[in-house]
Amino acid sequence: MGEVIATSKLSKKLTFQQQASGSHNMFMERFPDALLQLNLEGAIVYVNSLCERLFGYYEGELREMTFVNLIAPKERDLVYWYLNQAAEGEDQEFDVPVLHKLGHRINITLRVFPISEQGHSLGLYVVAMPSSASKAGSTLEIIPLNSELCERKQFIENLQQSEKRYQRLVEEVSDAVIICAAGKLLYSNHAAIQLLGATSKDDFSDRSFYDFVHPDDLERVRSQLVMVEQGEELDMIEVQLQSIDAKIKTVELKGMSTYYQEKPAVSVIVRDISERKETQQLLLHSEKLSMAGQLAAGIAHEIRNPLTSLKGFLQLIQLDGSEKQEYYAIMASELDRIESIVSELLTLAKPNSVCFKERNLIHLLKHVVTLLETKAIIQNIQITTIYEVESAFIHCDENQLKQAFINFIKNGIEAMKDGGEMVIRLSKKTDASYLISIIDQGCGIPSEQMGKLGDPFYTTKEMGTGLGLMMSYKIIDNHQGKIHIDSEVKMGTAVHVELPMLIKY
Repeated sequence: MGEVIATSKLSKKLTFQQQASGSHNMFMERFPDALLQLNLEGAIVYVNSLCERLFGYYEGELREMTFVNLIAPKERDLVYWYLNQAAEGEDQEFDVPVLHKLGHRINITLRVFPISEQGHSLGLYVVAMPSSASKAGSTLEIIPLNSELCERKQFIENLQQSEKRYQRLVEEVSDAVIICAAGKLLYSNHAAIQLLGATSKDDFSDRSFYDFVHPDDLERVRSQLVMVEQGEELDMIEVQLQSIDAKIKTVELKGMSTYYQEKPAVSVIVRDISERKETQQLLLHSEKLSMAGQLAAGIAHEIRNPLTSLKGFLQLIQLDGSEKQEYYAIMASELDRIESIVSELLTLAKPNSVCFKERNLIHLLKHVVTLLETKAIIQNIQITTIYEVESAFIHCDENQLKQAFINFIKNGIEAMKDGGEMVIRLSKKTDASYLISIIDQGCGIPSEQMGKLGDPFYTTKEMGTGLGLMMSYKIIDNHQGKIHIDSEVKMGTAVHVELPMLIKY
Protein backbone atom coordinates (compact mmCIF):
# COMPACT_ATOMS: atom_id res chain seq x y z
CA MET A 1 0.00 0.00 0.00
CA GLY A 2 2.80 2.22 -0.99
CA GLU A 3 4.10 5.04 1.11
CA VAL A 4 1.05 5.52 3.32
CA ILE A 5 0.88 2.07 4.86
CA ALA A 6 4.60 1.49 4.57
CA THR A 7 5.12 4.43 6.97
CA SER A 8 2.31 3.29 9.27
CA LYS A 9 3.12 2.28 12.83
CA LEU A 10 1.86 -1.16 11.93
CA SER A 11 4.67 -3.18 10.41
CA LYS A 12 3.73 -6.68 11.46
CA LYS A 13 3.39 -9.11 8.56
CA LEU A 14 1.00 -11.97 7.94
CA THR A 15 1.70 -15.12 9.90
CA PHE A 16 2.35 -18.41 8.17
CA GLN A 17 -1.07 -19.75 9.02
CA GLN A 18 -2.78 -16.73 7.52
CA GLN A 19 -0.71 -16.81 4.36
CA ALA A 20 -0.63 -20.38 3.29
CA SER A 21 -2.67 -22.80 5.36
CA GLY A 22 -4.73 -25.38 3.51
CA SER A 23 -7.94 -24.20 5.19
CA HIS A 24 -7.17 -20.60 4.21
CA ASN A 25 -6.75 -21.49 0.53
CA MET A 26 -9.92 -23.55 0.57
CA PHE A 27 -11.99 -20.65 1.97
CA MET A 28 -10.48 -18.20 -0.51
CA GLU A 29 -11.51 -20.40 -3.42
CA ARG A 30 -15.04 -20.82 -2.06
CA PHE A 31 -15.53 -17.06 -1.76
CA PRO A 32 -18.27 -15.89 -4.19
CA ASP A 33 -16.32 -12.86 -5.52
CA ALA A 34 -12.77 -12.05 -6.51
CA LEU A 35 -10.78 -12.02 -3.27
CA LEU A 36 -7.24 -10.78 -2.68
CA GLN A 37 -5.08 -10.93 0.42
CA LEU A 38 -2.51 -8.13 0.92
CA ASN A 39 0.26 -7.66 3.41
CA LEU A 40 0.90 -4.28 5.03
CA GLU A 41 3.34 -3.30 2.30
CA GLY A 42 0.64 -3.64 -0.34
CA ALA A 43 1.99 -6.83 -1.93
CA ILE A 44 -0.58 -9.34 -3.15
CA VAL A 45 -0.09 -12.43 -0.99
CA TYR A 46 -2.89 -14.60 -2.35
CA VAL A 47 -5.70 -14.43 -4.90
CA ASN A 48 -8.53 -16.79 -5.71
CA SER A 49 -9.30 -17.95 -9.24
CA LEU A 50 -12.00 -15.28 -9.80
CA CYS A 51 -9.29 -12.57 -9.73
CA GLU A 52 -7.79 -13.92 -12.93
CA ARG A 53 -11.16 -13.57 -14.66
CA LEU A 54 -11.76 -10.04 -13.35
CA PHE A 55 -8.33 -8.47 -13.91
CA GLY A 56 -7.08 -10.60 -16.81
CA TYR A 57 -3.78 -11.49 -15.10
CA TYR A 58 -2.68 -14.99 -14.14
CA GLU A 59 -2.22 -15.76 -10.45
CA GLY A 60 1.58 -15.75 -10.76
CA GLU A 61 1.50 -12.32 -12.41
CA LEU A 62 -0.76 -10.88 -9.71
CA ARG A 63 1.48 -12.21 -6.94
CA GLU A 64 4.37 -10.23 -8.37
CA MET A 65 2.41 -6.94 -8.24
CA THR A 66 1.33 -4.52 -5.56
CA PHE A 67 -2.41 -3.92 -5.45
CA VAL A 68 -2.22 -0.26 -6.49
CA ASN A 69 -0.60 -1.31 -9.79
CA LEU A 70 -4.11 -2.38 -10.78
CA ILE A 71 -5.67 1.02 -10.03
CA ALA A 72 -6.01 3.78 -12.62
CA PRO A 73 -3.10 6.24 -11.96
CA LYS A 74 -5.26 9.28 -11.11
CA GLU A 75 -7.07 7.41 -8.35
CA ARG A 76 -4.08 5.77 -6.62
CA ASP A 77 -3.45 8.41 -3.96
CA LEU A 78 -7.05 8.24 -2.78
CA VAL A 79 -6.97 4.44 -2.82
CA TYR A 80 -3.85 4.61 -0.64
CA TRP A 81 -5.87 6.62 1.88
CA TYR A 82 -8.82 4.18 1.94
CA LEU A 83 -6.56 1.15 2.28
CA ASN A 84 -4.68 2.81 5.11
CA GLN A 85 -7.98 3.52 6.86
CA ALA A 86 -8.85 -0.17 6.53
CA ALA A 87 -5.43 -1.11 7.93
CA GLU A 88 -6.25 1.07 10.96
CA GLY A 89 -9.33 -1.12 11.58
CA GLU A 90 -12.14 0.62 9.63
CA ASP A 91 -14.01 -1.41 7.01
CA GLN A 92 -14.16 0.39 3.64
CA GLU A 93 -16.28 0.13 0.48
CA PHE A 94 -15.90 2.27 -2.65
CA ASP A 95 -16.01 2.23 -6.46
CA VAL A 96 -12.79 2.63 -8.43
CA PRO A 97 -11.66 2.26 -12.05
CA VAL A 98 -8.96 -0.41 -12.57
CA LEU A 99 -6.78 -1.28 -15.55
CA HIS A 100 -7.47 -4.65 -17.17
CA LYS A 101 -4.45 -6.55 -18.53
CA LEU A 102 -5.73 -5.92 -22.07
CA GLY A 103 -5.54 -2.16 -21.47
CA HIS A 104 -9.16 -1.12 -21.03
CA ARG A 105 -10.61 0.40 -17.84
CA ILE A 106 -13.33 -1.32 -15.84
CA ASN A 107 -15.23 -0.07 -12.83
CA ILE A 108 -15.25 -2.31 -9.78
CA THR A 109 -16.56 -2.10 -6.27
CA LEU A 110 -13.92 -2.71 -3.61
CA ARG A 111 -14.71 -3.83 -0.08
CA VAL A 112 -11.73 -3.87 2.26
CA PHE A 113 -11.49 -5.54 5.68
CA PRO A 114 -8.50 -5.64 8.03
CA ILE A 115 -6.83 -8.91 9.01
CA SER A 116 -6.20 -8.51 12.70
CA GLU A 117 -4.91 -10.49 15.62
CA GLN A 118 -5.07 -9.34 19.24
CA GLY A 119 -5.91 -5.83 18.09
CA HIS A 120 -3.04 -5.55 15.60
CA SER A 121 -3.54 -5.30 11.83
CA LEU A 122 -1.61 -7.90 9.89
CA GLY A 123 -2.89 -7.20 6.40
CA LEU A 124 -6.04 -6.71 4.34
CA TYR A 125 -8.70 -8.71 2.57
CA VAL A 126 -9.94 -6.98 -0.60
CA VAL A 127 -13.19 -8.11 -2.18
CA ALA A 128 -13.56 -6.96 -5.80
CA MET A 129 -16.64 -7.19 -8.02
CA PRO A 130 -17.79 -5.49 -11.24
CA SER A 131 -19.72 -2.26 -10.56
CA SER A 132 -22.76 -1.13 -12.54
CA ALA A 133 -23.42 1.95 -10.40
CA SER A 134 -20.57 4.04 -11.84
CA LYS A 135 -19.31 4.85 -15.32
CA ALA A 136 -15.76 4.20 -16.42
CA GLY A 137 -13.44 7.02 -15.46
CA SER A 138 -15.65 8.41 -12.69
CA THR A 139 -14.25 9.50 -9.36
CA LEU A 140 -14.43 7.36 -6.27
CA GLU A 141 -17.86 6.94 -4.75
CA ILE A 142 -18.37 5.93 -1.11
CA ILE A 143 -21.07 3.26 -0.73
CA PRO A 144 -22.70 2.63 2.65
CA LEU A 145 -22.54 -0.85 4.14
CA ASN A 146 -25.52 -3.05 3.25
CA SER A 147 -26.77 -6.52 4.17
CA GLU A 148 -24.84 -8.17 1.35
CA LEU A 149 -21.62 -6.59 2.62
CA CYS A 150 -22.42 -7.77 6.13
CA GLU A 151 -22.72 -11.31 4.83
CA ARG A 152 -19.33 -11.07 3.13
CA LYS A 153 -17.82 -9.54 6.23
CA GLN A 154 -19.17 -12.45 8.23
CA PHE A 155 -17.52 -14.80 5.72
CA ILE A 156 -14.20 -12.99 6.22
CA GLU A 157 -14.55 -13.27 10.00
CA ASN A 158 -15.27 -16.98 9.66
CA LEU A 159 -12.13 -17.27 7.53
CA GLN A 160 -10.04 -15.54 10.19
CA GLN A 161 -11.47 -17.81 12.90
CA SER A 162 -10.67 -20.85 10.76
CA GLU A 163 -7.07 -19.67 10.38
CA LYS A 164 -6.72 -19.26 14.15
CA ARG A 165 -8.14 -22.74 14.70
CA TYR A 166 -5.67 -24.09 12.14
CA GLN A 167 -2.80 -22.37 13.96
CA ARG A 168 -3.88 -23.83 17.31
CA LEU A 169 -4.31 -27.26 15.72
CA VAL A 170 -0.79 -27.23 14.26
CA GLU A 171 0.66 -26.20 17.61
CA GLU A 172 -1.27 -28.77 19.64
CA VAL A 173 -1.06 -31.91 17.45
CA SER A 174 1.15 -34.69 18.80
CA ASP A 175 3.01 -35.07 15.50
CA ALA A 176 5.89 -32.72 14.78
CA VAL A 177 5.27 -30.21 11.97
CA ILE A 178 8.28 -28.58 10.33
CA ILE A 179 8.40 -26.03 7.51
CA CYS A 180 11.62 -25.74 5.53
CA ALA A 181 12.88 -24.34 2.24
CA ALA A 182 16.02 -25.71 0.58
CA GLY A 183 16.54 -27.56 3.85
CA LYS A 184 16.56 -24.42 6.04
CA LEU A 185 14.23 -24.60 9.05
CA LEU A 186 11.58 -21.87 8.90
CA TYR A 187 8.89 -23.05 11.29
CA SER A 188 8.42 -25.78 13.89
CA ASN A 189 5.53 -26.53 16.23
CA HIS A 190 5.81 -27.49 19.90
CA ALA A 191 6.02 -31.22 19.15
CA ALA A 192 8.92 -30.63 16.74
CA ILE A 193 10.81 -28.65 19.38
CA GLN A 194 10.49 -31.55 21.82
CA LEU A 195 11.32 -34.21 19.22
CA LEU A 196 14.55 -32.52 18.18
CA GLY A 197 15.65 -31.89 21.77
CA ALA A 198 15.40 -28.09 21.64
CA THR A 199 14.17 -25.74 24.36
CA SER A 200 12.65 -23.12 22.05
CA LYS A 201 12.32 -22.15 18.40
CA ASP A 202 15.40 -19.94 18.82
CA ASP A 203 17.52 -23.11 18.91
CA PHE A 204 16.64 -23.65 15.24
CA SER A 205 17.75 -20.25 13.98
CA ASP A 206 19.98 -20.61 10.91
CA ARG A 207 19.80 -24.41 11.22
CA SER A 208 19.10 -26.82 8.40
CA PHE A 209 16.63 -29.68 8.73
CA TYR A 210 19.33 -31.89 7.22
CA ASP A 211 21.47 -31.24 10.34
CA PHE A 212 19.06 -33.49 12.22
CA VAL A 213 18.94 -36.35 9.69
CA HIS A 214 21.12 -39.39 10.38
CA PRO A 215 24.01 -39.60 7.87
CA ASP A 216 22.78 -43.01 6.64
CA ASP A 217 19.46 -41.46 5.55
CA LEU A 218 20.67 -38.01 4.51
CA GLU A 219 20.82 -38.49 0.73
CA ARG A 220 17.45 -40.26 0.63
CA VAL A 221 15.73 -37.49 2.62
CA ARG A 222 17.42 -34.75 0.60
CA SER A 223 16.33 -36.26 -2.73
CA GLN A 224 12.77 -36.81 -1.47
CA LEU A 225 12.36 -33.20 -0.28
CA VAL A 226 13.74 -31.87 -3.56
CA MET A 227 11.02 -33.86 -5.33
CA VAL A 228 8.41 -32.28 -3.02
CA GLU A 229 9.74 -28.80 -3.82
CA GLN A 230 9.20 -29.67 -7.48
CA GLY A 231 5.52 -30.40 -6.83
CA GLU A 232 5.46 -34.10 -5.98
CA GLU A 233 4.01 -35.44 -2.72
CA LEU A 234 6.35 -37.39 -0.45
CA ASP A 235 5.08 -40.80 0.62
CA MET A 236 5.59 -41.86 4.21
CA ILE A 237 9.21 -42.98 4.66
CA GLU A 238 11.02 -44.34 7.70
CA VAL A 239 14.30 -42.65 8.67
CA GLN A 240 16.42 -41.81 11.70
CA LEU A 241 16.86 -38.34 13.16
CA GLN A 242 19.53 -37.04 15.53
CA SER A 243 18.27 -34.60 18.17
CA ILE A 244 20.28 -31.73 19.61
CA ASP A 245 21.03 -33.86 22.69
CA ALA A 246 22.53 -36.57 20.40
CA LYS A 247 19.67 -39.05 20.79
CA ILE A 248 18.80 -41.20 17.75
CA LYS A 249 15.07 -41.45 17.03
CA THR A 250 13.30 -43.52 14.41
CA VAL A 251 10.57 -41.49 12.71
CA GLU A 252 8.16 -41.52 9.78
CA LEU A 253 8.24 -38.50 7.45
CA LYS A 254 5.62 -37.20 5.06
CA GLY A 255 6.24 -34.06 3.00
CA MET A 256 3.92 -31.70 1.14
CA SER A 257 4.54 -28.51 -0.79
CA THR A 258 3.21 -25.27 0.75
CA TYR A 259 3.99 -21.55 1.07
CA TYR A 260 5.70 -19.73 3.90
CA GLN A 261 6.04 -15.94 3.98
CA GLU A 262 4.88 -15.76 0.37
CA LYS A 263 7.57 -18.18 -0.87
CA PRO A 264 7.41 -21.89 -1.82
CA ALA A 265 8.36 -24.25 1.00
CA VAL A 266 7.99 -27.83 2.18
CA SER A 267 5.79 -28.90 5.08
CA VAL A 268 7.11 -32.04 6.78
CA ILE A 269 5.01 -34.07 9.22
CA VAL A 270 7.23 -36.14 11.52
CA ARG A 271 5.94 -39.01 13.66
CA ASP A 272 8.18 -40.53 16.34
CA ILE A 273 7.98 -44.34 16.13
CA SER A 274 10.99 -45.16 18.32
CA GLU A 275 8.92 -46.97 20.96
CA ARG A 276 7.01 -48.88 18.30
CA LYS A 277 10.30 -50.01 16.70
CA GLU A 278 11.66 -51.11 20.07
CA THR A 279 8.52 -53.18 20.67
CA GLN A 280 8.83 -54.74 17.22
CA GLN A 281 12.47 -55.64 17.91
CA LEU A 282 11.48 -57.29 21.19
CA LEU A 283 8.79 -59.29 19.43
CA LEU A 284 11.21 -60.20 16.68
CA HIS A 285 13.79 -61.41 19.20
CA SER A 286 11.13 -63.35 21.15
CA GLU A 287 9.90 -65.06 18.01
CA LYS A 288 13.48 -65.81 16.97
CA LEU A 289 14.20 -67.58 20.29
CA SER A 290 10.91 -69.47 20.07
CA MET A 291 11.77 -70.61 16.55
CA ALA A 292 15.28 -71.65 17.58
CA GLY A 293 13.81 -73.77 20.37
CA GLN A 294 11.41 -75.49 17.98
CA LEU A 295 14.25 -76.24 15.57
CA ALA A 296 16.53 -77.54 18.30
CA ALA A 297 14.79 -80.93 18.63
CA GLY A 298 14.95 -81.62 14.91
CA ILE A 299 18.55 -80.46 14.65
CA ALA A 300 19.58 -82.63 17.61
CA HIS A 301 18.07 -85.61 15.80
CA GLU A 302 19.88 -84.65 12.59
CA ILE A 303 23.21 -84.31 14.40
CA ARG A 304 22.71 -87.69 16.08
CA ASN A 305 22.61 -89.48 12.71
CA PRO A 306 26.05 -88.38 11.43
CA LEU A 307 27.52 -88.91 14.91
CA THR A 308 26.30 -92.52 14.77
CA SER A 309 28.02 -92.91 11.39
CA LEU A 310 31.23 -91.41 12.71
CA LYS A 311 31.29 -93.73 15.71
CA GLY A 312 30.64 -96.75 13.49
CA PHE A 313 33.41 -95.94 11.06
CA LEU A 314 35.86 -95.32 13.89
CA GLN A 315 35.07 -98.75 15.32
CA LEU A 316 35.58 -100.36 11.89
CA ILE A 317 38.94 -98.64 11.49
CA GLN A 318 40.02 -99.84 14.94
CA LEU A 319 38.96 -103.45 14.23
CA ASP A 320 40.39 -103.53 10.71
CA GLY A 321 43.66 -101.94 11.69
CA SER A 322 44.14 -100.54 8.20
CA GLU A 323 43.57 -97.17 6.69
CA LYS A 324 40.60 -96.92 4.32
CA GLN A 325 40.38 -93.57 2.54
CA GLU A 326 36.67 -93.94 1.74
CA TYR A 327 35.91 -94.02 5.48
CA TYR A 328 37.73 -90.74 6.00
CA ALA A 329 35.85 -89.08 3.12
CA ILE A 330 32.48 -90.09 4.56
CA MET A 331 33.48 -88.97 8.05
CA ALA A 332 34.69 -85.58 6.79
CA SER A 333 31.41 -85.08 4.90
CA GLU A 334 29.36 -85.87 8.00
CA LEU A 335 31.45 -83.51 10.15
CA ASP A 336 30.95 -80.73 7.61
CA ARG A 337 27.19 -81.27 7.77
CA ILE A 338 27.18 -81.07 11.57
CA GLU A 339 29.21 -77.86 11.45
CA SER A 340 26.88 -76.34 8.85
CA ILE A 341 23.72 -77.10 10.84
CA VAL A 342 25.12 -75.82 14.14
CA SER A 343 26.50 -72.66 12.50
CA GLU A 344 23.13 -71.82 10.93
CA LEU A 345 21.33 -72.31 14.23
CA LEU A 346 23.80 -70.10 16.12
CA THR A 347 23.67 -67.41 13.43
CA LEU A 348 19.89 -67.33 13.59
CA ALA A 349 19.66 -67.28 17.38
CA LYS A 350 22.34 -64.74 18.28
CA PRO A 351 21.26 -61.10 18.84
CA ASN A 352 22.46 -58.66 16.20
CA SER A 353 21.74 -55.19 14.87
CA VAL A 354 19.93 -54.70 11.59
CA CYS A 355 22.51 -54.70 8.83
CA PHE A 356 21.57 -54.51 5.15
CA LYS A 357 24.16 -56.00 2.79
CA GLU A 358 24.36 -57.50 -0.67
CA ARG A 359 23.31 -61.16 -0.52
CA ASN A 360 22.46 -63.94 -2.97
CA LEU A 361 18.92 -65.29 -2.42
CA ILE A 362 19.94 -68.73 -3.68
CA HIS A 363 22.55 -69.14 -0.94
CA LEU A 364 20.16 -67.74 1.65
CA LEU A 365 17.38 -70.17 0.72
CA LYS A 366 19.80 -73.12 0.70
CA HIS A 367 20.84 -72.31 4.27
CA VAL A 368 17.20 -72.14 5.38
CA VAL A 369 16.41 -75.49 3.73
CA THR A 370 19.43 -77.02 5.51
CA LEU A 371 17.91 -76.07 8.86
CA LEU A 372 14.45 -77.42 8.06
CA GLU A 373 15.22 -80.58 6.09
CA THR A 374 15.37 -82.70 9.24
CA LYS A 375 11.94 -81.56 10.43
CA ALA A 376 10.60 -82.29 6.95
CA ILE A 377 12.13 -85.78 6.80
CA ILE A 378 10.68 -86.67 10.21
CA GLN A 379 7.21 -85.82 8.82
CA ASN A 380 7.84 -87.68 5.56
CA ILE A 381 8.04 -84.48 3.51
CA GLN A 382 10.26 -84.00 0.47
CA ILE A 383 11.51 -80.43 -0.04
CA THR A 384 12.16 -79.67 -3.72
CA THR A 385 14.01 -76.49 -4.64
CA ILE A 386 13.81 -74.96 -8.13
CA TYR A 387 16.10 -72.06 -8.97
CA GLU A 388 15.19 -70.54 -12.33
CA VAL A 389 18.01 -67.99 -12.16
CA GLU A 390 21.74 -68.54 -11.76
CA SER A 391 22.07 -65.81 -9.12
CA ALA A 392 19.66 -63.47 -7.35
CA PHE A 393 21.37 -60.61 -5.53
CA ILE A 394 19.32 -58.40 -3.21
CA HIS A 395 19.99 -55.78 -0.53
CA CYS A 396 18.84 -57.30 2.76
CA ASP A 397 19.41 -58.14 6.40
CA GLU A 398 20.31 -61.81 6.01
CA ASN A 399 19.26 -62.99 9.47
CA GLN A 400 15.88 -61.27 9.38
CA LEU A 401 15.10 -62.61 5.92
CA LYS A 402 16.11 -66.12 7.00
CA GLN A 403 13.75 -65.84 9.94
CA ALA A 404 10.86 -64.91 7.65
CA PHE A 405 11.49 -67.79 5.22
CA ILE A 406 11.95 -70.28 8.08
CA ASN A 407 8.54 -69.22 9.35
CA PHE A 408 6.85 -69.66 5.95
CA ILE A 409 8.46 -73.08 5.32
CA LYS A 410 7.89 -74.32 8.90
CA ASN A 411 4.20 -73.37 8.69
CA GLY A 412 3.92 -75.37 5.46
CA ILE A 413 5.63 -78.41 6.99
CA GLU A 414 3.35 -78.33 10.04
CA ALA A 415 0.30 -78.14 7.76
CA MET A 416 1.31 -81.36 5.91
CA LYS A 417 0.32 -83.91 8.56
CA ASP A 418 0.29 -86.78 6.05
CA GLY A 419 3.58 -85.90 4.36
CA GLY A 420 3.99 -85.02 0.69
CA GLU A 421 6.10 -82.62 -1.34
CA MET A 422 6.92 -78.97 -0.69
CA VAL A 423 8.22 -76.90 -3.60
CA ILE A 424 10.38 -73.81 -3.13
CA ARG A 425 10.77 -71.91 -6.41
CA LEU A 426 12.91 -68.84 -7.06
CA SER A 427 12.21 -66.96 -10.28
CA LYS A 428 12.49 -63.53 -11.84
CA LYS A 429 9.11 -61.78 -11.72
CA THR A 430 10.06 -58.50 -13.40
CA ASP A 431 13.23 -56.75 -14.48
CA ALA A 432 13.34 -55.26 -10.98
CA SER A 433 12.15 -58.03 -8.65
CA TYR A 434 12.44 -61.72 -7.75
CA LEU A 435 9.60 -64.04 -6.75
CA ILE A 436 10.00 -66.75 -4.11
CA SER A 437 7.09 -69.22 -4.02
CA ILE A 438 6.71 -71.72 -1.14
CA ILE A 439 4.04 -74.26 -2.10
CA ASP A 440 2.83 -77.00 0.25
CA GLN A 441 0.26 -79.81 0.05
CA GLY A 442 -1.17 -79.21 3.49
CA CYS A 443 -4.64 -78.69 4.93
CA GLY A 444 -5.04 -75.19 3.48
CA ILE A 445 -6.54 -72.09 5.08
CA PRO A 446 -10.31 -71.40 5.18
CA SER A 447 -11.34 -68.28 3.27
CA GLU A 448 -12.79 -66.64 6.40
CA GLN A 449 -9.35 -66.80 8.04
CA MET A 450 -7.36 -65.42 5.10
CA GLY A 451 -8.09 -61.79 5.99
CA LYS A 452 -6.71 -62.25 9.51
CA LEU A 453 -3.31 -63.60 8.47
CA GLY A 454 -0.56 -61.44 9.90
CA ASP A 455 -2.72 -59.97 12.68
CA PRO A 456 -0.95 -59.93 16.06
CA PHE A 457 -1.73 -62.97 18.25
CA TYR A 458 -3.98 -64.56 15.63
CA THR A 459 -3.06 -68.23 15.21
CA THR A 460 -4.70 -71.53 14.23
CA LYS A 461 -2.10 -73.59 16.14
CA GLU A 462 -2.77 -74.92 19.64
CA MET A 463 0.63 -73.78 20.94
CA GLY A 464 1.14 -70.86 18.55
CA THR A 465 1.75 -67.26 19.66
CA GLY A 466 0.35 -65.54 16.58
CA LEU A 467 3.51 -63.47 16.27
CA GLY A 468 5.53 -65.43 13.73
CA LEU A 469 3.55 -64.50 10.62
CA MET A 470 3.07 -60.93 11.84
CA MET A 471 6.83 -60.47 12.19
CA SER A 472 7.42 -62.13 8.82
CA TYR A 473 5.07 -59.64 7.16
CA LYS A 474 6.94 -56.81 8.87
CA ILE A 475 10.35 -58.14 7.80
CA ILE A 476 9.29 -58.40 4.15
CA ASP A 477 7.77 -54.91 4.33
CA ASN A 478 11.04 -53.53 5.73
CA HIS A 479 12.75 -54.98 2.65
CA GLN A 480 10.27 -53.14 0.35
CA GLY A 481 8.79 -56.51 -0.54
CA LYS A 482 5.27 -57.86 -0.94
CA ILE A 483 3.51 -61.03 0.25
CA HIS A 484 0.59 -62.75 -1.45
CA ILE A 485 -0.96 -65.97 -0.12
CA ASP A 486 -3.18 -68.35 -2.11
CA SER A 487 -4.83 -71.23 -0.30
CA GLU A 488 -7.55 -73.82 -0.73
CA VAL A 489 -8.81 -76.11 2.01
CA LYS A 490 -7.38 -79.69 1.70
CA MET A 491 -5.40 -78.64 -1.39
CA GLY A 492 -2.54 -76.67 0.14
CA THR A 493 -1.14 -73.15 0.41
CA ALA A 494 1.21 -71.08 -1.75
CA VAL A 495 3.12 -68.18 -0.18
CA HIS A 496 4.50 -65.79 -2.81
CA VAL A 497 7.15 -63.29 -1.68
CA GLU A 498 8.32 -60.56 -4.05
CA LEU A 499 11.60 -58.80 -3.27
CA PRO A 500 13.33 -56.00 -5.20
CA MET A 501 16.54 -57.06 -6.92
CA LEU A 502 19.81 -55.25 -6.38
CA ILE A 503 20.39 -52.97 -9.36
CA LYS A 504 24.06 -52.36 -10.10
CA TYR A 505 25.11 -49.37 -12.16
